[in-house]
Amino acid sequence: MAGRFSLLDLKTELCKDLAIPLVLPSNYEWSKEAGSIVKSRESSSPDTLELRPVEEALELLETINKPVAVLAICGPYRTGKSFFISRVVEKPGTFMLGHSMEACTRGIWVSTTALECEEFVLLVLDTEGIGAVEGEGPESFTTKLLVATILLSSFLIYNSTEVPKQADLQQMSSFAHLSTAINVREKKQNDPKEFQKYFPKFMWLLRDVTNPPYDDEEEDENSALTKYLTEVVLTPTGQKDCDSVIAAITTLFPQPLLCDWLPYPNDEPQNSNLDNEDNIEEEFTEKSDQIINGERGIKASVSPKVGFDQQLPVTGGDLAELARLYIKAINQKGSVPSLEGSWKAVIKLKLTKEAEALVAKYEEEMASELCGEEPLEEAIPEEDSIQSRPTLMGLHESIFTVKRQILVEKVVQMLPRSSESPTSPCRPEEREDVRDVIGRFELAIATREGGVVKSGVLHKFITQNMKKSEKHCDELWQRLEKEAEVQTNYTRALNKYDPNICAQVLQDLENLKIDFNMSAIGPAREGVFKSRSDKWTDREVALRCIPGPPTDAAVVGKSKDAMKLQWDLPKINPEAATRYIVEFRKAGKNAWQKSTETSEQWHIVRKLKSNTRYEFRVSSWNEEAERVKRNIEEMLRKAREEGLKGGTRLGKFERTILSAIGFLGGTAVAPLLATVGVPALTLDSKKAAEAAAACVSIPFFATLGAPIVGGTVAYHVMQATGDVGDLEERYVPRSPDAQSLNSSGSTISA
Repeated sequence: MAGRFSLLDLKTELCKDLAIPLVLPSNYEWSKEAGSIVKSRESSSPDTLELRPVEEALELLETINKPVAVLAICGPYRTGKSFFISRVVEKPGTFMLGHSMEACTRGIWVSTTALECEEFVLLVLDTEGIGAVEGEGPESFTTKLLVATILLSSFLIYNSTEVPKQADLQQMSSFAHLSTAINVREKKQNDPKEFQKYFPKFMWLLRDVTNPPYDDEEEDENSALTKYLTEVVLTPTGQKDCDSVIAAITTLFPQPLLCDWLPYPNDEPQNSNLDNEDNIEEEFTEKSDQIINGERGIKASVSPKVGFDQQLPVTGGDLAELARLYIKAINQKGSVPSLEGSWKAVIKLKLTKEAEALVAKYEEEMASELCGEEPLEEAIPEEDSIQSRPTLMGLHESIFTVKRQILVEKVVQMLPRSSESPTSPCRPEEREDVRDVIGRFELAIATREGGVVKSGVLHKFITQNMKKSEKHCDELWQRLEKEAEVQTNYTRALNKYDPNICAQVLQDLENLKIDFNMSAIGPAREGVFKSRSDKWTDREVALRCIPGPPTDAAVVGKSKDAMKLQWDLPKINPEAATRYIVEFRKAGKNAWQKSTETSEQWHIVRKLKSNTRYEFRVSSWNEEAERVKRNIEEMLRKAREEGLKGGTRLGKFERTILSAIGFLGGTAVAPLLATVGVPALTLDSKKAAEAAAACVSIPFFATLGAPIVGGTVAYHVMQATGDVGDLEERYVPRSPDAQSLNSSGSTISA
């Protein structure tokens, strides 16, 4: 069985020595630079000493993820403990040997060479001797040290010289305090049988024995020694101090107790010159090898240390945390280390670390899935039953569910079983003790307020995905807007009003919105769409509420002092033409005179001078356009005032105003040119095109620091000559049968 072990070197940059203190008296400190302990202060009496864990050693233990078995040796000082225990790790001199009356080992030391097998790692501890010069007096410190050794080990060797005597039992008085110095459970009275579940295996090693206390012919050596230990050494004597020690050993430690012996290592009386293996007697070497590596030796008997519930082994990291908890309780006045409470704390810490590791794994897997530049939709829309692309929340749910289930399984696996029902999970109160572990895991992933993720790892990915989506959607809108030349065409509409261009801009905007919503990805879609489309809202209103010019405007009838005008609905935005304004002026004059505002598509202009050439202008009119125009003018007026008062350039405000509306003349006109008393004629298509090219630019507003922005009025120029006769005072629909309005039957084409 010994051959299953191989040496495991635990030395790191933190520790390059063969052994390092795991626990020290409070008056000593470990100097990792010097690789030795130094006395930090003088202690007036041993009972004032406390135990101090050495973090470098605990960090060494934390590197061991496998279960650990812990072999510890204790006993009177100057009995060869360090010499023997060094042989277990096959490195003589691992633990320092003393050659004086002063105790060499202080506290508890751990070898930086461990023994590893497939199932576990075997750690070896050496302890300060009982009865050391500084340890005499009150037994409090000795008891603290013994309690710490027993709590940390799974196999304990008590090392003493020769066959035990009554005086030896008296020197072991610290054992008598174990049942009161350790609690198995937190809230129940200690049961000696439960101690045996968790106490280490006990071996009494008799050193420097010349005559083994058994009869070779009677039975095998191990059985004979065990029988001798239990029936002779540990038989009550009637001495209270001895019997209390005997009771502690026989009732608290697992049965059967083990016993073995060793001869003198050489013929030197004080174990001197043992650093050299050549000075060791062959008999000692063979016997110690049998005890350590034999078929029923130490290595064959050790087993991993188990937690309070006996279902989980203790790892190196667990042992380090238990050491911290045990020593804290040992040092605290009025406190007793509890196996149950300490293990619960370790389990909670283990689960917390498991949860942290799962959070890290969740974050790693989410980051891997979201590493691309393209954003994801946050969730599958309710109306979509099938989503080909993964969504952010879909990925979250799939990864989170797996990680949470792993944690739940760890919780169930790690929590102690009920003593009443060993096959059932932990008791309700024990579940309650670690219930918040899963809660903290969930909060670390996502903390929600009102159903909205406000913090946690998921919030980070939501934020990142939102930024990706904003970038994607913004770039998409700009690209689509550029490809459709919406801005370019809109500028053309500003510079030269053309109803066809206005209609095209509106259609292009609709197509842009459709294309955007089909191609945009991620949660920023609506926000970007709103912010981008909002910038076009007023422009669209302007374009939609500006009707095109009336079509087919013509003089359809004349008298000596009046002319009848008639026109058709605009081809562009005809529904926007809520009224028509009819104006006239003498040819060659600048000022226009308003004749009427009408909702009809005809009007008679009266009180005209005969044989005089007039120009008529019919304008489409819209109240909304006028209202928006007045609002913009008022905003600009205030902007100018504020700009002048503040003395600052209204760059941002002006840009807002300028982008709010493009062309906003409010009217689109169709001027006519006619002469009273002369028949009306319609220009042919060529002349109409020439006339339309002669556009009139009408500025409608200007801004501080900006050029005048104007709208262009397109119109048809109509000439009319000839007598028409009396005009009828009613609207005559334009039709093939109603073209003649004069008594002479002349046909006037619209």
